[in-house]
Order: sequence, then C-alpha cells, then structure tokens
Amino acid sequence: MKTLSTAGFAVNKADAAGAVDAEGTVDAAGTVGTVEAVDAAGTVVNGVCGTESGDATAGTGSAVGVAGTGKTVGAACTGNVAGMANPGSAPAAGIWQRSFDLDSLNRLGEDCMIGYLGIRFTSFGPGFMEAEMAVDNRTRQPYGMLHGGASAVLAETLGSVAGNMCCSGDRCCLGLDITVSHLKGAFSGSVVRARAVPLHLGATTQVWRIVLFHPDRPAALIADARLTLAVRRRKQICRP
Repeated sequence: MKTLSTAGFAVNKADAAGAVDAEGTVDAAGTVGTVEAVDAAGTVVNGVCGTESGDATAGTGSAVGVAGTGKTVGAACTGNVAGMANPGSAPAAGIWQRSFDLDSLNRLGEDCMIGYLGIRFTSFGPGFMEAEMAVDNRTRQPYGMLHGGASAVLAETLGSVAGNMCCSGDRCCLGLDITVSHLKGAFSGSVVRARAVPLHLGATTQVWRIVLFHPDRPAALIADARLTLAVRRRKQICRP
C-alpha cells in the first residue's frame, strides 16, 4: 500500500489488486473507497468518494485523489469541506441530470417552508450542493440555539433538491428516511452552511450525506445527517 500526500490530503493509492484499504476497494467500474483528509491540526477525518470517469492506467493518482482499475480520480475529489471529500462523478460533467442554476434552485423556496426559514442555495459542483440558513427567530429554540428540527429541515431540503437534480426524464425523488446527529450548537446571529454529497445514486433509491457546519470553521460540524430518497415516476407523486 502506498500513500500519496498532497495539498493537505493523505490519500491511499490502489495497489496492484485494486485494494484501497480495509474500508473500501476499487472495482473495475472505478468505485473508490475511503479518502482520508488531514486538517490544519493534523486530525485525520474520513470522506467518501463515489464513482469516477477516466482512462489513465490502473493505480495512478492525480494531484489529489485515488485511482482505481483503469480509472482516475481528478479534480472531482478536490475541495474537502468538514471532513467530506467531494464525491467523484461519471460522466465527467457531473452527477446532475437536469439543467439548473442558483436562481432556479432558490425559486423553489418561494411560498413554502424553504423560503419561510430563509434557506438559500449558495453553490454546487460536479458532485456536491450547498445551502445556508440563518439562526434567527425562525430557526432557533427558546434558549437561543439552532433548533434541531430546523437542522433536519435544512438537511432534507438540500438533499432532496440535490437528489431531484440527479433524476432524468419523468423521475423525481421524495424522502424516505432521515437521521440527524446533532454535534455542536449554533447561536442566534450566526449562519449555518450545509453540504450534500451522494453516497448512492440508484434507479429506485438514493442516499445522501449532509453535514452542517460554521462557514468560517468548516471542521466544526454542527450536525451530520443521512437522507434516503425514493426515486419514482413524477406523475405518481410529484407536482410538475
């Protein structure tokens, strides 16, 4: 096993058998195992990369990333935030199956809970989407801290919208299950940012990981959520 350390990352390279480490393997489709990122304090935190597109030789690595059998992880694995490596994507254009921009995403929040809580989509890339929410009278509990229910709303909103943007044709997503672990507090006057990355994008289900963190302290996780979505035909469950 070889280790490649670049730009603050400690990345396990695949050996001749395609094994990354004890926690993940690289198969012929380019599925990548565990990527370990090292923060400024030297703490190792785990993130997960998804499938990748490429045709470099097996076992090679880019500046930051992990190579699988006949596949390469490139820029799609950059941008580690809050211990989460951005997942890769196939094709290279990303995981998104629908055309959208930030304006169209934010219009989805008009006249519904998303808008009432002040949730705003702020960025997206080949394998992630981010949104922010202020801690104020709409989202705090009586003691001035971010309400756990508001954290869950932010996580499910972000994951569900991201999931729907990964659906093509007449398909859409709706939530099946969400689990949120509350890790740190956020107080009135602050802003909470959330990032969603896919763990599984299937024909009938999707699984997303969403982390909430302070924008100026990305390693300080406020909450860590896992969202499972059902993929169905739009005419069955979703409004046009």
